[in-house]
Amino acid sequence: MKKGRRNCISLAGAVASAIALSATSLAVSAEVINVPCNVSKIVNAINTANNSPEDSVLELATSCTYTLTDVNNTLVDPSGLGVDGPNGLPAILRSSTSGKLTINGHGSTIARSSADGIPPFRILFLARESDLTMRDLTLEGGYLLDPEAAGGVYEDGAGVFTDENTHLTLQRCAVRNNDAYTSGGIASHGTLALLDSKIENNSGRNANGGLRADGSILISNSSISHNRAGADAGLFAGGDVYITKSQIVGNMALGPYASYAGAELIGTIKIEDSTIAGNTAEEQEDPVRCYCGIGGVGINPSSGSPSSITNTTISGNSAPLAAGLLIVDNGDVATVTLNNVTIVGNKNTLAKYPTQPPYLGVSTAAGLVTGNYFTNVTVITKNSIVAMNTPSNCDATQTGSLGVNLDSDGSCPGFAHTTVEALRLAPLANNGGPTETHSLLPGSIAIDAAADCTTVDGKAITTDQRGVIRPQGKACDVGAFERGDELYVVNNLVSFNVVPGTAKLANDLVGCSGFAKKYRFSALLTNSSYTSTPTTLTNLAMQVRKLSGGNKLFLDGSATLGTLYGEGEHTALPLAGGYADGQLAPRENETVGVNVCLAKVAPFQLLVDVLGKTQ
Repeated sequence: MKKGRRNCISLAGAVASAIALSATSLAVSAEVINVPCNVSKIVNAINTANNSPEDSVLELATSCTYTLTDVNNTLVDPSGLGVDGPNGLPAILRSSTSGKLTINGHGSTIARSSADGIPPFRILFLARESDLTMRDLTLEGGYLLDPEAAGGVYEDGAGVFTDENTHLTLQRCAVRNNDAYTSGGIASHGTLALLDSKIENNSGRNANGGLRADGSILISNSSISHNRAGADAGLFAGGDVYITKSQIVGNMALGPYASYAGAELIGTIKIEDSTIAGNTAEEQEDPVRCYCGIGGVGINPSSGSPSSITNTTISGNSAPLAAGLLIVDNGDVATVTLNNVTIVGNKNTLAKYPTQPPYLGVSTAAGLVTGNYFTNVTVITKNSIVAMNTPSNCDATQTGSLGVNLDSDGSCPGFAHTTVEALRLAPLANNGGPTETHSLLPGSIAIDAAADCTTVDGKAITTDQRGVIRPQGKACDVGAFERGDELYVVNNLVSFNVVPGTAKLANDLVGCSGFAKKYRFSALLTNSSYTSTPTTLTNLAMQVRKLSGGNKLFLDGSATLGTLYGEGEHTALPLAGGYADGQLAPRENETVGVNVCLAKVAPFQLLVDVLGKTQ
């Protein structure tokens, strides 16, 4: 029996300290300005801060939408980057003159109006040497596609543009639904920290849909998702980059030169405990003639400190070429280490053009690609899985293999060849932690298979991608996931359907004392694993992912009647029906009665996950 899960999640020391400081440091003499829910008030507050030599803190109204309807300024950029206004808010001026600025949003939004006749402008501009921290704030609707300029002068960073030598920190912020010719969400030319933030649904018509960072960047516990561009749809980073506990998912590169749908990273690169999944570079009719490909992530490491990817999942990306991970060089002699990485289910659409010569010397492999062309980069892989990529897993002639590495088709040099059936990988799912992972089902050849629990350079790996302690058994598991004795999200193994006609307001408040009303429905839980790998489920529970409006729930037959459950909490399913013996075999089902205690009678959102163990 393996040891149970222990909750011990930590950030890498030096970087964690930097995050904490950037998120909390503020001069004692800072001037605090309360900003009512009015656009003129926030404009005046920024101007006041710009004219003050002290650090300033703007406290915005709670849950307000500041709707911008006109251009505030067309500040000319002195740095030669070719970008100036128009900007919807006053530019943030340099800290040596104005002091540092913090904007606490309190759940508010600053948005460009979507009404007809509103001129193009970005939301915010940081002038050279300025320093801004934003918390709990959404920036959306910036638009820099001037039809009269044919995409011309005002084209970069519709959400936020930062000049050289700037410092920008976003904590619990969202930058969404911004549209530009390039860099729809953020264009950063200074240093940038994304902490617990989201860059989503932005568009760069030419390139850089979500985020372009030419300076150093830290991305922690954040997501870059569902952005669109011709190239670099999710993230482009041209300086040193550290990504931890984050997701780059669902981004799309579109058009005749579609490439780097997920991320393109250049410099010293460190990726830990993260997922890059479901990114797509559009299929091309003649991909050999275009500079296209790379669905997940392409990295171009600089010489000096080795770049590394550790405890990371690269899954379900698609592109004409190199759908998963592409490692290239521009002449620098560099090393990249891959430690406990899982690269699975990536697909090259170029497979339908088998007679065409490979692009830039890269074969049609979809998992890990270094190829014969990129001769200056050494890639060393340890305790990793590269499997189920189409049409093949690896073109990795410069790859060294340490520890135990597993592949499913024998194309990865130095890896142990196994089968998909022996790997027993579950689909990508929320298995706990901040990112989605592929869990190892019981009997997987990857369980307890690692030679040791260290990286290529000998550093201890003490947790898996989710933060679960390694090892859970006699040795560490291969790949990004460590199987323990904890509950897993088993949505992929079950169907959970509301029974028609059962949803209604109840006439009693039993179990919901102190609430306005009780809402009831029944759901049929069926073990549907017979459609994939037949698996018996045990220890079933319902976890509340989202329940809006201050509402709570409980289940019929619960032994803890009187205990209510909210977001992030889970309750065991009662022993009844096909689950009366505590086991739900393939095709068996249980009807679950769900009661939602309503704080007020109003529409609400409820999302649940089914937790369990597999046998």
